[in-house]
Amino acid sequence: MDKNEKLSENISEQRIRRRTEEDAAENGEMSVRKKDTVRKEEIPAGQDDSVKKAEMPAKEEGMPAKEEEMPVKGAEVSEKEKELTGKEAEIPVKKEKMPAKRNQRRKTGRMKKTIPLLLFILAAGGGFFFWTRYQGKARAAGAGAQQVRTATVGRGTLVSELSSAGTISPKDTYTITFLVEGEVILADFEEGDQVEEGQILYQIDVSSMESELQSAANSLERANNSYQQALEDYEEALADYSGNTYKSNRTGFIRELKIEAGDKVGNNTELAGIYDDQVMKLKVPFLSGEAQLIGVGNQAVLTLADTEEQFAGVVTVVSNMDEVLDGGRIVRYVTIETANPGGLTTSHTAAAAVGEFVCSAEGSFEPVRDTVIRAELSGNVEVEALLVHEGDYVTNGTPIFRIRSKDVEDILQNYKDSVDSAQERVESAHSKMDSTQKDYENYTITAPISGQVITKSVKAGDNVS
Repeated sequence: MDKNEKLSENISEQRIRRRTEEDAAENGEMSVRKKDTVRKEEIPAGQDDSVKKAEMPAKEEGMPAKEEEMPVKGAEVSEKEKELTGKEAEIPVKKEKMPAKRNQRRKTGRMKKTIPLLLFILAAGGGFFFWTRYQGKARAAGAGAQQVRTATVGRGTLVSELSSAGTISPKDTYTITFLVEGEVILADFEEGDQVEEGQILYQIDVSSMESELQSAANSLERANNSYQQALEDYEEALADYSGNTYKSNRTGFIRELKIEAGDKVGNNTELAGIYDDQVMKLKVPFLSGEAQLIGVGNQAVLTLADTEEQFAGVVTVVSNMDEVLDGGRIVRYVTIETANPGGLTTSHTAAAAVGEFVCSAEGSFEPVRDTVIRAELSGNVEVEALLVHEGDYVTNGTPIFRIRSKDVEDILQNYKDSVDSAQERVESAHSKMDSTQKDYENYTITAPISGQVITKSVKAGDNVS
């Protein structure tokens, strides 16, 4: 039994050694746990001096258990021992506790845990060292920055000198250039003189330019007048053709209509015969010498020839032409107007006296107005409808007939075009005037800046071009 125990111990040591090497190969992080029992080793009787195999179950911590076949060397069984048993020897294997190796593994694990902790402590200590060093330097720099040097304020002279060599030239230099042609009639300055900005240096003869400037001014005035007239005509046309009607420009009774609906009417077309007998006029001769003493507006007395009825009148016209009556009398005609009391006609005659002068012969009454209304149009229009009848009394502005709307639009457009053309002529005249005025100003040359005259190349009497 002593030999069996010794054999069992050898086998157990070999198994433990093998397991230790495998654990070391796996970084020593896994612990080995053995089962409480070891399978029996079967050694067949009559076998030679070696044991063929040994089976031992093993289970690592955290790994599945597996069977390993491990040959065991040095385990010898004598023939005598085999004969004692006559059969396979059953060798009980006791559980080895191996306290020393287990302690060694624990120490190794503790060291592995201790090393990172030591590294962390060393790193923290190094960081603290450098931090305290940086803070010390910062406090030292702050203490240095807070040191302020002071001095007493006083008034003094700061002198700064710079020596160098160079060429001095004027900051601004101008050369006078003539923009027009003509004779220089004034050049009242010399080289080296000091002149002020705006001072006259040269004056060129402007006699030829003055007429051109006056012509430009006259053209501008005519253009403005034409524009004003065109604008007034346009505004008047807007009023005359308001409501698409043509209106009367006379006052009186319509004696005869000369147009009807559908007619084409153009400029100067006769529209109607008109007369006004509410005011009658009497044209009588006065001796030439007396007529020259009669003035427009003098009061007159009229006496009817058949009834010798008298009524007042006013002188409106005194002729300057001498005429000869029967008997060789030289006379001038005087026209007198009077309100119609209600019965005067063209068949009545009367004599007239102005102050102490009496007419040389009687005259016949006539209506103040007995004429024809003529159309004043810029184009042809169509009479759409008549708005008056014969015998009607019309005044200035009374509608006579209605015009087709398209014709009115064309007429107003013609007036508008005239205004636009007149405005363009005004703008052109303004441009011409500005250009001429600018050329006129170029005949007078002034100093562009204040300074000293360097050179003078033109004198009075010279012609420049």
